[in-house]
Amino acid sequence: MLKLKTEGRSGVGIYPKMLTGYMLIIAVVLSMTAFMTYRLVRNYIIQTNETELVEKAQYIAITQKNGLEWKQLRRYQSLVDAKVVFVNPDYIATQSPPSPTSRKTPDEEDAAGLAYTEIVSNMDRRIFDGIFAGGTVCGVEAVEFLTAKIVYAGVPLKDAQGEIIGAMMLFRTVADVDVVWMRIATYLIVAAACAMVVAVAFTSVFSRSITRPLCLMNDVARAMAAGDYSRHAPVAQADEIGQLAGTLNVLADRLKDVIENLQNEKSKLEQLFESIAEGIVAVERDGQVFHVNAPALEMLEIDRWEADHTRAQEQQRHVLSMLAVCMDSGEKESAVWTSDSGRAIAAIASPIPGAEGACIGAVCLLRDVSEETRLEQLRREYIANVSHELRTPLTGIRGMVEPLMDGVLETEEEKNDCYQVIYRETRRLEKLIGEMLDLSRLQDGRAQMELEAICVEPVLERAVESVARLAEDAGIELTVDADEGAVCMGNEERIIQVLIILLDNALSFTPTGGHIAVRAKKDGRFVELSVHDDGAGIEPKDLPYIWERFYKADKSRMRTKGTGLGLAIAKKVVELMGGTIGVQSEVGKGSAFTLRLPSADAPADN
Repeated sequence: MLKLKTEGRSGVGIYPKMLTGYMLIIAVVLSMTAFMTYRLVRNYIIQTNETELVEKAQYIAITQKNGLEWKQLRRYQSLVDAKVVFVNPDYIATQSPPSPTSRKTPDEEDAAGLAYTEIVSNMDRRIFDGIFAGGTVCGVEAVEFLTAKIVYAGVPLKDAQGEIIGAMMLFRTVADVDVVWMRIATYLIVAAACAMVVAVAFTSVFSRSITRPLCLMNDVARAMAAGDYSRHAPVAQADEIGQLAGTLNVLADRLKDVIENLQNEKSKLEQLFESIAEGIVAVERDGQVFHVNAPALEMLEIDRWEADHTRAQEQQRHVLSMLAVCMDSGEKESAVWTSDSGRAIAAIASPIPGAEGACIGAVCLLRDVSEETRLEQLRREYIANVSHELRTPLTGIRGMVEPLMDGVLETEEEKNDCYQVIYRETRRLEKLIGEMLDLSRLQDGRAQMELEAICVEPVLERAVESVARLAEDAGIELTVDADEGAVCMGNEERIIQVLIILLDNALSFTPTGGHIAVRAKKDGRFVELSVHDDGAGIEPKDLPYIWERFYKADKSRMRTKGTGLGLAIAKKVVELMGGTIGVQSEVGKGSAFTLRLPSADAPADN
């Protein structure tokens, strides 16, 4: 089965990745926004405080033309929510923080609660130097004599004549200013948290809308990789993801059709390989066998293909060796060997070229050529037998003609003897040629065979009458025994021909004084015709071959010479009439040839 390369890996899915990515982006944006907001708002608050303090300081300075009135300054200090510091040209700072709980009279307060501090820090004096010069200053500084970082605004104080008598500073500590900023920062944090929650919700939904179709398509792709092409991605979007899903579904359908076609073709090929009689062994380039059909196992005489080559039989190793040589050389290899059971096996190994021409495997075709070898041997023997059988009478005729032509024979008696030999050999040659032509017509279907209901007993008598003279000359008794009313389906002339062939064989192997019985009996749906003799019998080793052309048993036990075609003709004739013929024989006790023909009384097969 096909495996995905990602199998076995552990990793984070695309949805957590997208959600985490979006959240990081949102967090960075919010952080940058918060930082910028912090800087802008804080600067704005400080600038606003500076502007406010400058305006109020200038206003207060105008009201102090007649000298310092701390009662009024304290009132202003309370109203503007800031502290007032007066610095004279000698850098002596005077300040009076508002005291709402004080029980002193206003006149008493003017002189009480004031704190005097000498400004010794050059950095602090630099602030007031600008004021003494007649300017208005503001900013954010860490002031040493106030021991705090402050937001301040300083203006010069002038007397009625316009002379600068000192500097007045209106200030607030940065900590007091940050109280406002902290409130704003709290609101910003709450707003950012709410925005973050909303962003997470929307981001989750958005990420899910993108990743869900991708996950569905991933499931479809995995199913396709596992061989299931019926799955489809249920994505109805009109964007690129929807188009990708539609393309994946089309690909699944096409792959399903292609795989089905390939499987059908594979099944056809496998059925074809199993149906043919030849054995087929196919291997991959690495020598791994991927197909062996049943005929191959049967020809190699093994029950199953042994994957372990060390346990493989010799024939199997021979086939694998041929396939290996074929793949290495890229050329066909052929061999013929004889199995342990005597079967001749021919093998042809051919390379299997791939798409780029390289060898991707090999296939070996095995054929059982035992029958072909046997037939070739029979053909050679047939030609040799025909040549021999034709040559024997021709040699006899030539041996008689030459003396007649040379005039060696002087008496008529000698000439008549030569004529008798010539006539006998001519008849023999004529019989041989006639039987060969008859057998040829029977085998190729040219001989007509019209079947009819035949009463068996008269046919037996006619056949016996045909050889009665020969039997009498040989001193052999012939008898006929037939069941009354036995009727068979066949051709009368052909049945007589078969019986004469069997009787002629019986006469050849039966000694003088012997007995030959021709019998007929009903046997259910068949009628059995048999010829029994008490002659020499047939050797068991000869029984399988007596029906072959020109085969002759031990000639030393024969009374006469035959052509060796009679039993082959008899077998073919009986088979064409729908019957069978067989023999039972025992050496020294005789033989019984039996032919079974369909009975005319038997019901016809539907």
